Amino acid sequence: MAAPLSFFIIPIALLLDLHTYASSAGLVGLDTVLNFSYSGNTGPGRWGSLSPAYAPCAYGKWQSPIDIETDKVVVNKTLKPLKRHYYPSNTTLIDHGYNVGMQFENGGEFIVDGKKYTLLQMHWHVPSEHKIDGVLFASELHLVHKASDGSYTVIAVLYKIGDADPTVAKVRSMSEEQVEALRAPLQSTCKSNHRPVQPMHGRHVQLFI
Repeated sequence: MAAPLSFFIIPIALLLDLHTYASSAGLVGLDTVLNFSYSGNTGPGRWGSLSPAYAPCAYGKWQSPIDIETDKVVVNKTLKPLKRHYYPSNTTLIDHGYNVGMQFENGGEFIVDGKKYTLLQMHWHVPSEHKIDGVLFASELHLVHKASDGSYTVIAVLYKIGDADPTVAKVRSMSEEQVEALRAPLQSTCKSNHRPVQPMHGRHVQLFI
């Protein structure tokens, strides 16, 4: 059951990591240094108090990450396959200190229910943020997309330790060396840049088959 769920969509309402959410909302620039971390006094449990703009981190009920319990997944036969069109693009690799990411000039798009989202950037978390049946994976990739109406959607890909990953869009395993390469440049308080899983608050994970 884990394999089909290793690739899934996170609506932006679930909130990504603090800086990604703030940048996506236009609250800060990508080059802004925020006083947050993934541990200690500025860790995820305190994010909601760091700024009024981040208050949803404290009271939100639609946040990610979550633990995907496979025996509670709801099969939705009305869901349609994703239409993905990614292209070769000029890309900038960035070490933010809290994650390693890539920005695209024209990376492509994907379509959900007839709505087009343009790929803006992607970044990695080590280990994964989402769990499946309580299991953390070696890493998690987030591909952040934006629609013309300003809404955002994110595709998440879970990685396990295995063969090295030559093409991120196709292979869902990576070597231990690649995991360590993603971790090495991060600040000491962000070496494990993943948040604790959040309560479901009545939400249901829907599965396309």
